[in-house]
Amino acid sequence: MRTLVGCILLGVLAWQPPSRADDVAVTVRDTVLRQEPSPSAAAVMNLVRDKSVMLQKRQGGWYQAVVEQRTGWVKLLDVRLSDAGARPRGGQDLATVLTGRTAATPTTGVRGLDEEKLRRAQPNLPEVARMEALTVSPAEANRFAQEGGLQAIELGYRNVP
Repeated sequence: MRTLVGCILLGVLAWQPPSRADDVAVTVRDTVLRQEPSPSAAAVMNLVRDKSVMLQKRQGGWYQAVVEQRTGWVKLLDVRLSDAGARPRGGQDLATVLTGRTAATPTTGVRGLDEEKLRRAQPNLPEVARMEALTVSPAEANRFAQEGGLQAIELGYRNVP
């Protein structure tokens, strides 16, 4: 009997409601709805801060969204789920009852590189040259610091276990 109750409790805590394709979100800044999940994709429309959007699906760091009968892609970090669209995940309601904690902590994870992308990677020598063109000599850096009233301080290396 104890095993059955334990299994049921475990199932309740681990259960997640099915994903819905009608999550309501709002933009957290002015942004652009794009045709494809890419910053270089053509713009479908401009979105102002606090604009409501309906999220369809996620792909990497992008959400497919519907705004005013237009479908496109918006950066994941440019939207947040609204209170109306937020839904509990994996026993969150039970955890809230047991702990009394109700504050949500948003987190975002984007996986950009996989083993295949690393294998196919090629150096971008023009970009390396652009980066190197921005370097300054130690003398130039010291002169800049003195002009700004900055003073050098000695920082020891931190021992990381």
